[in-house]
Amino acid sequence: MLAYLDQNKMDMAVMLPIAPYDRNESVQEICRKHPDRLIGFCSIHPTFFRYGDPAPQTQLRRLVIIEKFRGLKIHPRIQQFSLKDPRIYGLLYEAARLNIPVVIDGVRHGNSIPALEADLREIDAYASIFYDLPIIVAHLGGEYLYDMVDISRQRPNVFLDLSWIHDFEAKHYAGRPDRVGAIEYAVKTLAPYYKLIYGSDYPEE
Repeated sequence: MLAYLDQNKMDMAVMLPIAPYDRNESVQEICRKHPDRLIGFCSIHPTFFRYGDPAPQTQLRRLVIIEKFRGLKIHPRIQQFSLKDPRIYGLLYEAARLNIPVVIDGVRHGNSIPALEADLREIDAYASIFYDLPIIVAHLGGEYLYDMVDISRQRPNVFLDLSWIHDFEAKHYAGRPDRVGAIEYAVKTLAPYYKLIYGSDYPEE
């Protein structure tokens, strides 16, 4: 990863785990070895925890205050939770209290959750309620690219990340007239507002 940063002339990178598939402790260990190059975000499953486990909000408080993680990553598709689940609001409330950013994966393809439960436009409600919480939507919002561009433009606390989006468009929307120039549209629309964040999905890309 450090070689990748050097090769691309990047000063620092953020490591984003996905619970429970990646261990927060592993990310923490690596970031502590290279604090001048790597920033660690933690990940918590917002809706699944065993009896006796601390609530997600309590977990997040410990990870940020004690373990010094600097952000949160959640992934509706892989972690299989509904964006309308009230427990998501509870976790985001705690993130806002802790003054950390939250990264939310933006691709719904392959999700077994019903479409209405995985509608990324729920982020507009998140951004309205938690107006001082920075929300970063990965992959330009995937299927919801146009919606997320509009939401990001209207909500000062919503940002979009560019990772994997070129491959996503080629895989799922090649030849679709309504998606021709979609990435260019998003970049030209949002660049003046400083709403775009570079992401790589490394090491998968």
